[in-house]
Amino acid sequence: MVRTGLWPYSFLVPERDQLYLLPPSINDWLEEDHLAFFVLDAVDEMDLSSFLRGLPQRRLGGAAHHPATMVALLLYAYCTGTVSSRKIGRACHVDVAFRVICANFFPITRRSRAFAAVTKRRSGRSSPRR
Repeated sequence: MVRTGLWPYSFLVPERDQLYLLPPSINDWLEEDHLAFFVLDAVDEMDLSSFLRGLPQRRLGGAAHHPATMVALLLYAYCTGTVSSRKIGRACHVDVAFRVICANFFPITRRSRAFAAVTKRRSGRSSPRR
C-alpha cells in the first residue's frame, strides 16, 4: 500500500519472475469463438493427403512441420491480410493467435515461403484472394 497524500492507494505490482505451478495451456489464451480456432477446425476437416504424397520415406535433417499446421498458418495469415512470409514468421513469435495455430513451434520463414509456393503450384493459383 502506498500513501498518496491523505488517501492510501494500492497498486498491483507485476510479478514477472513468478513461475506457474503448471504450464499454461495456449488454448486458454484466446476466446472460444476466435477465428484461429475456426481455421484449425476447418483444416481438421480438409483432406491433406495430396501434401503427403510424393514425400520421401526418409528425410534428412530435422522434422518438418505437419502440413495441417502449415495450411492453418497460411489460411489464418491470408484471412487476416498477412501475406508476407517474413511478417508471418514474425507474427508466429509475437501474435497470440499465430502462436496458438503453430502450438509454439516457430516455422522458419523460408519454409513457410516454400510451402506457400508449393501450395500455389498445386492449386493453380498465383496469389491468395483478398
